[in-house]
Amino acid sequence: MAETQGVHMQDGPIFPKQWCLLSEPARKEPRGAKVVNGLVGLHLYAHPDLPCIRIRTTEGREIAAILGWVIFDGVYHVKDADLTVPENRLDELLDEAGGAFVVIREAAEGRYFQLNIAGALPAVFSAAHGLIASTTTMASLFADFEDDAEVREIFNFPKSRGFLPFGLTARRGLERLHPNHRLHLSSFSVQRVWPQPAFAALDRDQPIETQPLVADIAARVRRNTEAVLTAGKAVMNLSGGNDSRMALAACRNMRDRLETQTFVTPGDREGAMAARVAQVAGVAHHKIPLTESSAQSIEAWLHRTGYTIFENVAKMTDCVVATDRGLQPIGGTCAELTRATSWNGEDLGHKSLPVERLLYMIRIPDVPRVHEAAERWLAGLPPCDRVFALDLAKIEQIHSNWAASSIYGHKLDRPTIYPFVGVKIYESILSLPNGYRLNNGFFRDYISLLWPELLQAPVNKVTGMDRLIYWKQELKDMIPTNVRRIIRPFR
Repeated sequence: MAETQGVHMQDGPIFPKQWCLLSEPARKEPRGAKVVNGLVGLHLYAHPDLPCIRIRTTEGREIAAILGWVIFDGVYHVKDADLTVPENRLDELLDEAGGAFVVIREAAEGRYFQLNIAGALPAVFSAAHGLIASTTTMASLFADFEDDAEVREIFNFPKSRGFLPFGLTARRGLERLHPNHRLHLSSFSVQRVWPQPAFAALDRDQPIETQPLVADIAARVRRNTEAVLTAGKAVMNLSGGNDSRMALAACRNMRDRLETQTFVTPGDREGAMAARVAQVAGVAHHKIPLTESSAQSIEAWLHRTGYTIFENVAKMTDCVVATDRGLQPIGGTCAELTRATSWNGEDLGHKSLPVERLLYMIRIPDVPRVHEAAERWLAGLPPCDRVFALDLAKIEQIHSNWAASSIYGHKLDRPTIYPFVGVKIYESILSLPNGYRLNNGFFRDYISLLWPELLQAPVNKVTGMDRLIYWKQELKDMIPTNVRRIIRPFR
């Protein structure tokens, strides 16, 4: 790792869930931070509630550390821990792991840092300062970084919605690390390590037997949810759609430890649809009236995330924090990988992905700085067809840069856990035929396997008198997707 030159800790808060790793001790330790020196050769400065799991061999040699909320070997860790793991099993266990975490690993090829497959605990890095941090805001407590006025002007948060893609950040000298890449700590060089070329090149246009893959995914998602529920009571952010319902189905055997909630606004049918799903499941459901946050709170939310994203979730921050009941949140994000949400029928059969199509599908403005960054990302992909490339964009751009980056915004001690996250889960999902995913065949097969009664509640629809109450949204559903994209091309 590069020398940490000119690094000074400025006075400032360590926000919940945030952290920084340095190659040399900081000249001034932050107020109230958890400090761990010599963590696989690094120095950690973090919020006190960030779990740090140190992993040693049976001989007592430290070979890895996990920061964050990890489901490891069937256990959901929410506190510091010391684990003994046979060295030849560590990579296998990391592939099985779920949650929101990062890994520092001592390997034969040297030390490296890596996000989990969904980038669920995002990170930025600076080679010049030998620094890895949760956000540009956290990094700026240790070193000076100039604003990148060009990037800020493109997205202009909070006047427009969106997220910073393809490694871009709002500070010069800081780059966002993509999931599925290793940051080698001796050189600060970045290497893609997933997917393997043979897997990326699979022909997914041919039909195969899907049930074994569905059963494998269902078993792994259920293990993740049950690990979280074994650790304590949880609350699921429930909608009337596909994804949270699939996460809910995996909780069937432990539903007595689960509650559900939906943030609602006047005239929005989401609460009614979610309540119907919860009723079928026999779990408690809370409708929480959503109040919009103040401009000051939204600005503070943007600051905590490092000005990486602005979405409706930022406007919810005051309400989310005020109504938090201390339960572990669970969500359905990442389950949408099981269907065609980042591509459509027009993409089938194409061997290449033009930059223009990529930016259109992830709803990012096509301007020179973004275009160039997108080209670099595409150039680093293994040979694959257009659909698979767009699936990787879903994981590495939308899940990591959009969904995951927002976890740093709310001043809550824990992130939302997405049980569909895991290397083995993603590999099984991305082994399913494209046509099967395009037609959303997985949803019905998966729910039928885990909790068939949940199919009794319509997906994203209300019934009976509720159709009259929410008639405006019912009419909106009739607008074709391509027309909606013309009306609103970006996020």
